Amino acid sequence: MIFVFFLVGSAGIMIPRTHQLFLSLFPFALILSLFLLLLYHRPLIDGRTLLSLLIIGVAGFFIEVAGVETHFVFGNYSYGNSLGLKIFDTPVLIGINWIMLIYATGSVSARLSNNSLINILTASLLMVLYDILLEQNAGHLDMWHWKNNIIPFRNYLAWFIISIVFHSFLKWRRVKTNSPLAFPVLISQIVFFLILFLYYRII
Repeated sequence: MIFVFFLVGSAGIMIPRTHQLFLSLFPFALILSLFLLLLYHRPLIDGRTLLSLLIIGVAGFFIEVAGVETHFVFGNYSYGNSLGLKIFDTPVLIGINWIMLIYATGSVSARLSNNSLINILTASLLMVLYDILLEQNAGHLDMWHWKNNIIPFRNYLAWFIISIVFHSFLKWRRVKTNSPLAFPVLISQIVFFLILFLYYRII
């Protein structure tokens, strides 16, 4: 069902008449993705997990604030309007996005190995691979815009380092990201951005 949701979303964005409408649904799509991940968290989600994820969300938001204000963390970029309400020129939703992606990649990597170091590195690499595809669409979708449309290498390096820190934090807190919907959510979003990437290359 989540796959169909994002498939319809990609179609809606590609249709000029519904383009703006579906862009305005971005916040809903991200919140829904995180809600479903946590709803199917196994075992039932507890206070330690919620607090740990909240810390990641707040930290992710303020890292992005620092990135926008200083251009040092990721490079020179600014946010558009499709991610909704902003504080300090940074969408509040970006913190939720960090939680969702860290949870999803952590859950997927945990199924590949029982080794904590391998889990952390694999999940962080998944984060970077996701971002590489995401960056190809971000400007078209008015999510954020890079100066001169150049995505610096430091952006991907920062994503990797920050992801390692966040995933290590969850390991330190003994938080297990375990949801059967993690893989479907992640793949649905990857397919969503891949379809749009191909679309914007054709037009």
